Amino acid sequence: MDARSASESEIVLTQQMLPEHANPFGSVHGALVVKQVDEAAGAAAVRHCCSQLVTKLIDQMTFDRSLHINDLMHVEARLLWTGRTSMEAAVVVETEKIPTEQRRAQQMART
Repeated sequence: MDARSASESEIVLTQQMLPEHANPFGSVHGALVVKQVDEAAGAAAVRHCCSQLVTKLIDQMTFDRSLHINDLMHVEARLLWTGRTSMEAAVVVETEKIPTEQRRAQQMART
């Protein structure tokens, strides 16, 4: 297999937040955000190594702001480091308010 750069494995997942993603007050469940972070990091890693893998650890995640119904959630994952049997990815979550297209970084995770 040919060597790949980390930038070739970068991925962005985008999803609109709907009522089923939120609590009765309109704030999106944090577990959904964690799930999307894990999926994005996993997709970037699979894209890089072309093989099955599992998440061993989410090092850190902070929730700076909440997401709400009708927001677009952009989850961007990129590899920071690769070794022989493991990888490290950084994931940034941004919110885009519809229809203003205003984007703000929300959370950052390292997996």
